[in-house]
Amino acid sequence: MLNYTIISDALNRDRRESIKDIFKGIGINEISFTEAIMATRMSDIEVYSHTIENSFLTKGEVGCVLSHKKIYETFLNSEEKSIIIFEEDVLFTEMCNIHVLEQIVNVIDTIEAPVVVALQKGAYNKKERFRINNEISIFSSYKFYSTVGYIINRAAAKIILEIQTPIRFEMDAFEYYCWLGDLQLYCLNENLVIQNPEFDSVIGDERFLPSKWRERMEKRDKIYNDLYKRLSIMKKLQVGIKHFRRVLYERVKRYTR
Repeated sequence: MLNYTIISDALNRDRRESIKDIFKGIGINEISFTEAIMATRMSDIEVYSHTIENSFLTKGEVGCVLSHKKIYETFLNSEEKSIIIFEEDVLFTEMCNIHVLEQIVNVIDTIEAPVVVALQKGAYNKKERFRINNEISIFSSYKFYSTVGYIINRAAAKIILEIQTPIRFEMDAFEYYCWLGDLQLYCLNENLVIQNPEFDSVIGDERFLPSKWRERMEKRDKIYNDLYKRLSIMKKLQVGIKHFRRVLYERVKRYTR
């Protein structure tokens, strides 16, 4: 049986009903919800008690991380090898169905290394690692964004929980998890999931304002650098190699288009 959950606002009954129809469309009839932690309904003191001091995150971003962390903790207390996590604004493409998801999970469950798999294309696909069928392949990736639909195994969940306790980054800071925790990122050559453009975000669009963006990035970089300084010399060397390879890949891609 597919081990998955959908992060959803328990008070938004209409949205939950629409989600059920979306999942039935790919063959999932028994719906499993995780109640979202709606930080926008909480006090600032309560929300930011979960973060480092002087956090750059919006309340919505903190709530997002708390919701995913809650799933990780429950997952790690189970016997499951991996879990698929969906957010309630997920939509499935025509290429997605329960059988494809099961095939991907079967592959991931054979991997002992910490792995996160985006159920969509990544920003930089490196190399094909596994062929699922004639249309879908799993690629190693340098980075990707969005947590609308992804698979995570036990080793990766432990790493992210450690980095995000207390909460330091946005939930989809997978590139940082990769560098700081030696987590492997995978993505697909085709999108199985996309974000529903009709759903309003509760993360907080004010973070994109020019007046705030620079300050956010400066704080973000400082937090990353503080963690980087704690790494061993060998770990720092590994991070440097990863960074060099990514920059080289980006430049090759840019000049070979």
